[in-house]
Parts: sequence; C-alpha cells; structure tokens
Amino acid sequence: MKPQNLPPRHAIVADDVPETRDTVLHLLERNGFTAISAKSSHEAARLLSSNPCDLLVLETQMSEGDGIELISELRRTDSTVRILATARSGNALGADHRLRLAKAMGAHAGLMKPFGQLMFLAAVNDALAAEVPRGLSASPMLATA
Repeated sequence: MKPQNLPPRHAIVADDVPETRDTVLHLLERNGFTAISAKSSHEAARLLSSNPCDLLVLETQMSEGDGIELISELRRTDSTVRILATARSGNALGADHRLRLAKAMGAHAGLMKPFGQLMFLAAVNDALAAEVPRGLSASPMLATA
C-alpha cells in the first residue's frame, strides 16, 4: 500500500546480491520511494555524492567495499541520510556483531537477513523515525498496513 500525501522519498539500496537489491527496490517503490541501486559500498558512495537521498539501505559486508566503513565516512562528513544497515546471518564476523557495529558507527536501524516485508518496512520506519541530528525535522513514516 502506497502512503498518501507524503513528500517524495528517495533511496539508495546497496547490496552485492542482485535478488536482494531487486526485492528491496521493489518494496521501497511500492511504498512511495524512488530508488536506485548499487552493488558495492564504493558505488553507493559515488551515487550518494550526486543523488541526495532520504534513506540508504546498506549491506554491512559486501564483496567490494565494506558497508561499515561507508557508514563511518558518512558520519564524518556530516551526512544527514538515514541509514538502514543489513547483515546476512552466517557471515564470517557474525551478523549480530556487524549490526551492533553499524549502529555504533551511526546507522539509524539494523535488520538481519533473511527478512520479510513487514520486518523490512518496520526497519525502514525505525531508520526514518530515529533521532535526527542538529535539530532537523524527522521524516514522515511509511504505512505498514
């Protein structure tokens, strides 16, 4: 269900698994976002420099570039993009550990894979509703019904 009367939303989805990228893009677009994708954190960083967005959905461990490093860089450069970090269960460092690290580095929300639609939309809402630095307004949330 597409939310009504909300301002346009823009998102970047960074994941090295094409099926995951496509699924997340589809879910975001069905919920009022315009979304583009990246297959690495390096590509996501390039897209962010020329495509301002409200939300970055970022896999923490990809084959080309580390999502944790990108989160840290975005926070150092005072980026206001909201970050939803994701982590695959069963990876070498441990998904729980990577999500805790992502949040400590500045991600607004975290989500372990695999996830369902409602879990994903709840995590998007968490990222959008998280405390906004420096007195900026919080973003309107998505409808999850």
